[in-house]
Amino acid sequence: MTKYFFLCVISLVIFGCSDDADTISLVTIEASGLNDDKLALNNSATFTANVSGLEGDAASFSYRWTLSTERGELSDGFSTLPNPSVGGSTISCIGKTGGEEQIVVEVLDASNTILASSAYDFNIAPADGNTISRGCFDQPKIFYQKGATAYVRNYDGTNEQSFSTRVGAYTMNISPNGEWIAWTAYDSDFDNPPLGFNLYLRKCDETDAFIIPGDFGGIGDENANDSSPEFSPDSKTLYFMRPDAASERLTPSSGGSNPKEIVAYDMETGEQRFLTSLHKENAGVTAFTVNPVTGVIAFYRNYYAKDAGGINRRTEVRLSFLNPETGSIQDFTTLPTGGYRDIDYAPDGGDIIFSGNTGEGQGIYRLNLTDGSMPLMLLPKPDPNLVGPSVPHYYENGNRIVYQYLSKLWTMDANGNDIQLLFDVPQIIFMQGVLY
Repeated sequence: MTKYFFLCVISLVIFGCSDDADTISLVTIEASGLNDDKLALNNSATFTANVSGLEGDAASFSYRWTLSTERGELSDGFSTLPNPSVGGSTISCIGKTGGEEQIVVEVLDASNTILASSAYDFNIAPADGNTISRGCFDQPKIFYQKGATAYVRNYDGTNEQSFSTRVGAYTMNISPNGEWIAWTAYDSDFDNPPLGFNLYLRKCDETDAFIIPGDFGGIGDENANDSSPEFSPDSKTLYFMRPDAASERLTPSSGGSNPKEIVAYDMETGEQRFLTSLHKENAGVTAFTVNPVTGVIAFYRNYYAKDAGGINRRTEVRLSFLNPETGSIQDFTTLPTGGYRDIDYAPDGGDIIFSGNTGEGQGIYRLNLTDGSMPLMLLPKPDPNLVGPSVPHYYENGNRIVYQYLSKLWTMDANGNDIQLLFDVPQIIFMQGVLY
């Protein structure tokens, strides 16, 4: 939707507006991500200013964006911006507090003179139960795999319910609107290829599922190696990891695998596209997470180099941000030497948590995305002789973290205190994710 505002150029404000068309500028603000001029809480909308009728080089213009009520938060798609902010002709706004909001843009010349301005009114949906859709699920859930079956439970560990995927699920996820379930399963039926880890998708209230097609070079003689499904905040895109057929295996042995890339699958059209091509720089993705507010993807970018024996070894791990709309990648930091996996964004997008093994040891870490500090260990490995805690996920609005340890699910507060067993069952449990 586009709103129009006719304003006089600033040089005529002192004398009043003229009827001469040459003195009038048309300024439009185009918005995407709104529904009937409404922005859902913690969702992001993009605003673009288009100007015409202004003399001079448009490339020299800058744009000052201001939120009138500060119920929203300005963002460049990667990080929070001050209010007001001066920058380009496009900016994002994240809904933070319910109520009426207005975004104003001022077009500035090289000397910061205001040439024209316009405003766009919208509403941030209030935080009531009627604005949250969770599809087949009655409330927020923790989901996990027990044996060969997938289950959900309430945040307090009560009301366990199973839902059918396929036997042998490897990784899985539920869309934020609760309407879709995605999972990977290992297929070894040589009469019905493709073989390997295939990605399946189905509606939450249906039993029939379909494979997301792809033949992109996998493990050994198999030809499928998809993993780690994650949905966009609006549930319209499914992201996952898959090797590019053009990539080279990291090791020459038959057990070696290709470095993985991030792929986007359009839920409406079925179109697939690679968002990364890291294999061209001898790198690959090992884990990623989607910002629930902005939709930006944070991922581990692992770099490799061949040793004297011709084996690829990891040389560096960077935490990087990927804008899925533009494909641009921004490095955030080079992580301390170690192994990293299981990454999850906080509900407000301000930090991430992960399990890893660094110089400080194996455990669960938190990394602040605003101050640039190094990872902070929240929970060290309790027993040096056992496997450490893993697969951490935020829940309870980011106040608590659920994680897997010794094949059970545990919970702690956001600072690594108040550790409790969420529930106790005799079976082995694999933590999968959280539906807010």
